Amino acid sequence: MLAVQPRSVSTASLVSMLWLAPFFVECSDDGSSCVPGVPCHCANARGCIYECLESNCNPQCNDVSFCDVHCGALCNTTCNNVHDCSIECGSNCDVECHDVDRCVVRVGPGSQPGASRVSCRNLGSCEVACRGACEVDCTSVGSCSVTCADGAPTHCGGERFVCAQPC
Repeated sequence: MLAVQPRSVSTASLVSMLWLAPFFVECSDDGSSCVPGVPCHCANARGCIYECLESNCNPQCNDVSFCDVHCGALCNTTCNNVHDCSIECGSNCDVECHDVDRCVVRVGPGSQPGASRVSCRNLGSCEVACRGACEVDCTSVGSCSVTCADGAPTHCGGERFVCAQPC
């Protein structure tokens, strides 16, 4: 028989945890703040975490250290003036990262003419993984990396790439 002994938490540990709590996520989707069709904003905080798996969610992160977004189809997401932005969305989403150190985006499958679009502007690094039809524009980006589920991306000139669709 397995016996589990309860562990006590020292007062010093409890005080440390309570003191450090404000330095973690200060803005998040609590299930009611990000509803489909209505922009949900997070700004001037340590970071933002959104999970809106329904269609047509519009999470926006501004002036934070990090932004982590998981949203469904037709997601419209913006990261502005963020250190580290990570976005995973369903089909036919629209993502904009600008004035960000690092933006990592994974877009779901979409079909023409409603392919996903990703715009990276004024970034250190933009990494996009397309699992279907998508268009990626990189402007003033130190490193732009695009991968497609069906092979290499098509370079359309300048810093524009597409996956699973013509230029």
